[in-house]
Amino acid sequence: MSSEIVMRSSYGSIVYISMAVTFLAFMPLIVMLPQLRLISIVALVALMVSIGLYPFMIKYKFDDEKVSISNPLSWNEPPAYYDRIYKIIDTNWAYISNHHGTSPDSIQIWYDGGTGHYICISPYDKRKALAILKEKCKNAKFEVSRKE
Repeated sequence: MSSEIVMRSSYGSIVYISMAVTFLAFMPLIVMLPQLRLISIVALVALMVSIGLYPFMIKYKFDDEKVSISNPLSWNEPPAYYDRIYKIIDTNWAYISNHHGTSPDSIQIWYDGGTGHYICISPYDKRKALAILKEKCKNAKFEVSRKE
């Protein structure tokens, strides 16, 4: 019998930064092109809603043999099998490498023994995710990386 735990992504400041940049990019269009004002406003609202809903679409699935990411707006990331995970980093500063996460408070999961493959997740319940990984990945090295 297979057990699967699904967690949704957390919501961090990177989402707000994306919304602010989008808003600032659309302001000149709205002000300088009055004939396209309505189209620009509708497009801006649609983008803001999609950016705001993005964290709620990402799901992290922990099953008996792997952790995987479900993201309807992106390519499928290969799953990280627990027996191939060699390093797990609990970080609060992963803006640049956080493709599938929406918060810098995330977990980097390195797998396939030194090939440079890793996934970065930012689950809403980070403590529970780390507990699952500690239970399933007995041979993995756990690190903490904090930026104050």
